[in-house]
Amino acid sequence: LRRGMNVLSAVRGYVDKIVGDPNCPGMKVLLLDECTTKTVAMVYSQTEILDKEVFLVERLEQACKHEVMKHLKACVFVRPTAGNLEVLKQELRRPRFSEYHIFFSNVVAGDALKGLAEADDGEVVRQVQEYYADYVPVNEALFSINQRQSLRLSTELRDAFHQDMFAR
Repeated sequence: LRRGMNVLSAVRGYVDKIVGDPNCPGMKVLLLDECTTKTVAMVYSQTEILDKEVFLVERLEQACKHEVMKHLKACVFVRPTAGNLEVLKQELRRPRFSEYHIFFSNVVAGDALKGLAEADDGEVVRQVQEYYADYVPVNEALFSINQRQSLRLSTELRDAFHQDMFAR
């Protein structure tokens, strides 16, 4: 039997790389968005996260409400959405953690990276990486793209494609 990709293992491997990154040793906080929270919850237990020296797991948009915690490093794992990028820029303008290791769950546009670099006046960002984990693994062979209107979107794309083809 030929086996396909194991999506649980793939995502777990990415999260392992994030929380176990040798460039980010010691006590850390894991900042997530709504989607990546679901992704991480499917592959890691709270106990396993603690074993990686992650002492706080929190939503990115809640981090700005905390006091400064310079004894912690921030591992940020979020989708590269306009909203997340804006919150991240605000966080970098007033950093609450000693350093930031940013991991996006998909491709980030160059101008978005430029905006982050411009917001990082204190030079607290140590790395930015793209991991392709923009989905929620359900089991080894099943995942959700976590998009509410995906069927409607695919229908609209199909219809637009057919209209374009017939317009020629």
